[in-house]
Amino acid sequence: MKRILIFLSIIIFSFDSYAEKCVISGNAATYSGDRLELFTYSDYITKTRIKIADCIVDEDGFFVFEVNSDKTFQAFINLNVFLGKIIIEPGKKIEIVLPKKTVRNDADILNPYFKQIEFYIRVLDDDNNITNAINKFNRLYNESFDVIFKDPKHINSGLVEQELMKISDSLQHIDNKFFEDYKFYKFLHLRQLSYYKNKEAVIRKNYSSKDVLYDNPAYNDLLVEEFGTFMFEENGDTLYKILSTTKDWHSINSFSAKNEKYYNKDFREYFLSLSLYKLFYRNNIYQRSIINILKTAGNSDINNHTKSIIRNILGKTETLIVGSPVLDFTIYNQYKESVSLSDFSGDFIYLSFFTKDSYTCQKDIILLSRLQKKNIDLLTIITVFKDPNHQDIIDLSENNNYDWTILHCYEKDKILKDYKVVAYPTYYLIHPEGTLSLMPAPGPAEDFEAEYYKAYKEYQRKLTRDNN
Repeated sequence: MKRILIFLSIIIFSFDSYAEKCVISGNAATYSGDRLELFTYSDYITKTRIKIADCIVDEDGFFVFEVNSDKTFQAFINLNVFLGKIIIEPGKKIEIVLPKKTVRNDADILNPYFKQIEFYIRVLDDDNNITNAINKFNRLYNESFDVIFKDPKHINSGLVEQELMKISDSLQHIDNKFFEDYKFYKFLHLRQLSYYKNKEAVIRKNYSSKDVLYDNPAYNDLLVEEFGTFMFEENGDTLYKILSTTKDWHSINSFSAKNEKYYNKDFREYFLSLSLYKLFYRNNIYQRSIINILKTAGNSDINNHTKSIIRNILGKTETLIVGSPVLDFTIYNQYKESVSLSDFSGDFIYLSFFTKDSYTCQKDIILLSRLQKKNIDLLTIITVFKDPNHQDIIDLSENNNYDWTILHCYEKDKILKDYKVVAYPTYYLIHPEGTLSLMPAPGPAEDFEAEYYKAYKEYQRKLTRDNN
């Protein structure tokens, strides 16, 4: 039967004259009629996803992705239960094998902690392909990891090096810089976990003295997981003072530049971005200062990649800082009436985001109903349900006599992006003055009332002071 490609999109990664096309094809009959999406990370600090291509599998199971790029990088194919990883190489034509289509069962759908199973996709007829090489490397690496850490209290550096040599010997025929870098930083990660103890030396010798590998997962996994808090651990007194006073990128960057470990300008800026991003989620006190510092970075002489990372950080964090004004929205309630957040100004708003299929949401909505019946002073409860069918939310509300504000939104509605909703349920407490009071707020099963009364009493004290 004639093979018909129903839809194909090509994303141009680079307009550089050296960009070459990578063609990825295969046959996956169980996905017939499905749209497959190929995405990558804009950066490995925020792990912001960007779609680089998509296609619809034709009736015979054939599919094709085409990506133009001048660099080698890791990409992903979203396969419902699975997340397939593949290395994109300019100028390559590769045929891949996808696992049989598997969809999440009811238990997985209701499980708020469900995580996709990641694996490296198999490339046919090419033992030297980088995806296959990394897949084999990871298998050998995991086996050696188990041998080395069989007795964690007695790590033997000689055994570590012996295991690493075995892995290298098994893959010595692979001649590719991306793979060599991947292997180098995976080995370094294992040494760091086992017997390397001097973090300062590791950074100086293996990061600051080398080029920044923005697109290599092993390089970034080690940096993010093991060194993301190092800069503030080492120079916390001075850095926290800068955060509290000057609050600009130039000051904190200039101070870091005085340290010989960070003489490499590109690495220093990249590492500083990572350090600030990590601190943002560890310390609420400095969130506002971090945002202000990152905003001033745009006027500095930093490379475009780091600028892009900072934009991603601001996009993820800027609108949801405790004390910052919340974004208004207008959507429909369970009575098909248009409702805005600003309609409830002057009250504390307990804003939650639910899906009706989530087991946790099913339990929490019962607790919200009990909370509503207490008629707590100055507290308004608003629950936003993400669902493909508005009528289902109307029925849910009517059948259970829910008498607080139940709102409905769709998968791609702006409100979910504005409030950075990635898991359900998610809770926020909004101050009567229209600012964010708690982010995230505890759920009704997590002693929310106690936290609410703290905020309520502080607000009453403020009103008294203002009146006096």
